[in-house]
Amino acid sequence: MARRAAAIFAYGSPEFALALEALAGASAEVHAFDEALALEDVATLDARELDEWVFERLRGTLKDATAAPGGELDAKLRAEGALIVVHLPGLHSHGRAHRPSSEQYLNNIKSVDRGIERLARELEAFYGADGSRRTAFVLASDHGLDDRGGFGGGARECTS
Repeated sequence: MARRAAAIFAYGSPEFALALEALAGASAEVHAFDEALALEDVATLDARELDEWVFERLRGTLKDATAAPGGELDAKLRAEGALIVVHLPGLHSHGRAHRPSSEQYLNNIKSVDRGIERLARELEAFYGADGSRRTAFVLASDHGLDDRGGFGGGARECTS
């Protein structure tokens, strides 16, 4: 998708935005929203705050575009081939630090579920939910976690 996008709006960790820029090459203009996450000491935060920061930053972009209809930001977001990509680093951090069965991780999943539900409503309101626009929501993970918080390798829980 990144290679076919006209403009990419990337929200999440700095490494994620860099990977998208590399994938897109010269074909897309990449707008990365990761500045606060680059500066945060995640060890001092409830990792849910990282995910909420991502949601809030995207909400702010939609609000800014709505405040200036037909403006540059609004036009880029509404252009054919616009791609919005969200990376939620809090889930990753809680899974690794506290393990997938921990209260922290399970609470983070609930928080992210609520955030995605709200964001879907806001995106539908921005783009129109009447069927005149084609908007796809794709949820993906870069890896799974085993019961100890490890990832990668060939463990079934990490690959299925």
